[in-house]
Amino acid sequence: MADRSDFFSRPIHVTKTSKKGDDYYEAALHAVWQEDYDDAKALFKEAVSCYRADGMVYALARLRVNELIANYLGEPSEKEKEQLAEEILEKATRISVIESLEPPFAQLPVDKALAQIGLKIPKAAHQRACQPQ
Repeated sequence: MADRSDFFSRPIHVTKTSKKGDDYYEAALHAVWQEDYDDAKALFKEAVSCYRADGMVYALARLRVNELIANYLGEPSEKEKEQLAEEILEKATRISVIESLEPPFAQLPVDKALAQIGLKIPKAAHQRACQPQ
C-alpha cells in the first residue's frame, strides 16, 4: 500500500448536521485507506442513513459493496473472509462502477476495483451488470 504519512495530516471530523451521504462515504473510504476499520464502520453507517433519507439507491449499492470490502480487509477469519468474498461478488454484479479505496477515491469499473483486492467477478455476471437497464 501507499505511504500514508503525508496524506491528510489532520484527522477527519464529521458532524451529522454538516455532512451529507457523499461526505460520510468519502470519510469512510479514507478510514479504510488508513486501515481504521472501526471508524469506517461508523462512517459507512452514517452515509447509509443519509443515502436512504435522500433515496440514493445506486450510491447506497456502491457504498454497501465498499462496506463489505472494508470488512473483508479487516482481517476476518478465513471462513468469514470466504463468506464476505461471495457476498461482495454477488452484490458487485449489480453495479458497474465503485469508488476506489485509494485517494482521490475516484470511481472505477467494478471489476478493476475488485481486482485490486484479488477478487474477480465471473465474466457473465459482470456483463449482465454493465448492460443498460
